[in-house]
Amino acid sequence: MNPPENEEQSMSDLDELMSKAFDKASAEPDEPEEPAPYEDTESEAEEPAEPETGEEGGVAPEDEPAIAAPATWSTESKEAFTQLPRELQKVVAEQEKSRDRHFHQRNNELSSVKQIAEQFEQAIGPYKDMIAAEGGTPITAVQNLLQTAASLRRDPQGTIRQLATQFGVSLGGNGQQDQLYLQAMQRVSALENQIRQQELTKRQQQDSEISEGILSFQNEVDASGQPLHPHFESVREEMAALLAAERAKTLQDAYEMAVWARPDIRTILLQQQQAAASRQQSEKAAKAKAASGVRVKGADGLPAKGESKSMDDLMSEAYDKAVGAI
Repeated sequence: MNPPENEEQSMSDLDELMSKAFDKASAEPDEPEEPAPYEDTESEAEEPAEPETGEEGGVAPEDEPAIAAPATWSTESKEAFTQLPRELQKVVAEQEKSRDRHFHQRNNELSSVKQIAEQFEQAIGPYKDMIAAEGGTPITAVQNLLQTAASLRRDPQGTIRQLATQFGVSLGGNGQQDQLYLQAMQRVSALENQIRQQELTKRQQQDSEISEGILSFQNEVDASGQPLHPHFESVREEMAALLAAERAKTLQDAYEMAVWARPDIRTILLQQQQAAASRQQSEKAAKAKAASGVRVKGADGLPAKGESKSMDDLMSEAYDKAVGAI
């Protein structure tokens, strides 16, 4: 398989880069050779010249194999590759291998995607005109089909009736009966919507009345302005549970049951009851004491028999006598 056009461009750029590197290496001046002393040249000529090796040359040492140029390169590029330093050859060869691996991987992925696209195109080809006439696209057409298939699995009868109505198909009987059936179904649907709306309105009204009643119960006070239900917030949840379980019929019943069921609040209520009883006893004793202090005089103007005078009474009588003597 030939590489794409952008791969050929990449190869051309790399060839140019290697060519510049090779020209730069070739342009370096060689060190001047010193004149050799006179020796027997004939004996030296019998020994073959050994090739130079080193980092600047492209010739590989005898103990290391030569690095092959990338197979996809041109002949000129391969020749330039052999003139590169060995370390640079390794870098270039490894980069080319990595590029080739990536290229083949992407090529395989694109081939798979292309195959799926071709199959999809082949499947929808006969229906393109119909899809376009309905203002859709191949993707939306497939989505609609999948949605219809899912709806058929959830509610086969309802979906079939809906499709029949949508496309004007009769599901048996004559056309007049079908029309009457459709009209009846429309009326039933309208009545159902009306009933649902009425139920919703009624439920909202009931919820509003309940909320107002709860708020009024919470804020209720006695003649002195003291709250009648001071522990309402503490037992709100218990009251709701009692009412929901129908163990309590009214808010007052639920409140009393809830507060007496709480040990901490029950202790407070008992203390309040004891304080109220003590207060009532004190008030009763005070009234009895006040009633015992009333004096009833006899017929002669003196205190009744068996009645003792208080200090105030004696002082008042002394004052009256003094005033009358004047």
